[in-house]
Amino acid sequence: MQQLIDKLLTLTRLEQLPELEQQKVIFIRPLFEAIKDSFIAKISTQKVQVKLQCDPMSQCLGDAFLIQQSFYNVVDNALDFINESGEIHIQVTQELSFVDIYIENTGPFIPDYALERITERFYSLPRANGKKSTGLGLNFVEQVVKLHKGKLSIENTKNGVRVHICIPTP
Repeated sequence: MQQLIDKLLTLTRLEQLPELEQQKVIFIRPLFEAIKDSFIAKISTQKVQVKLQCDPMSQCLGDAFLIQQSFYNVVDNALDFINESGEIHIQVTQELSFVDIYIENTGPFIPDYALERITERFYSLPRANGKKSTGLGLNFVEQVVKLHKGKLSIENTKNGVRVHICIPTP
């Protein structure tokens, strides 16, 4: 219950921010390496392969903690909905004025009825184990991306689900 309250308070604070107060250059690869390390037990248990394709110099502008927490939430969802022995592909491409981050997992598709609601607060789909999340993770991601003047899209692919985050660069 306390965790849910903390998440709601954080989300409410985010929604009330008109813009980021301090923005710094954030190197993206170390964020994903730390996230991968934090999920090592879950990755091993599920026999999942995580493939990271990211130039060490890929970067964006913003709040490192918020960006990392957003990436963490997306990877956490990918692991919740992945097939055993599945794959998560993280691809980062740097352009002149923005960076594209693609996080794709092999596994079940998001039902059509849920695709446009998937980032709504408290909206959650049941996991394979029957459990539901708080429904705050992707809403948090959406708020952080907006705060960074970026774009978020989530779509089904041939093999699973892809999250695309686009954030301006320095």
